Amino acid sequence: MTGFPFNVVDDPMYVGSGLVYLGMAFQHASIFGFLLTGCIAISYTVAMMFEAPFTAKIYTDAAEKAKAK
Repeated sequence: MTGFPFNVVDDPMYVGSGLVYLGMAFQHASIFGFLLTGCIAISYTVAMMFEAPFTAKIYTDAAEKAKAK
């Protein structure tokens, strides 16, 4: 994956979702919303730590299979 949005950020779904939560917290001026956004950001960071190596392996394996053909 080299096109937009992957050429801008590694995990666009996580970034977009986090920005939605942040925007809602600003829109409603909610302290709880900002705390929730922080918790979600931490959760997404942990998820990306586990997901990124697995996803990279999948794409590497697929590229190697494509070259072998």
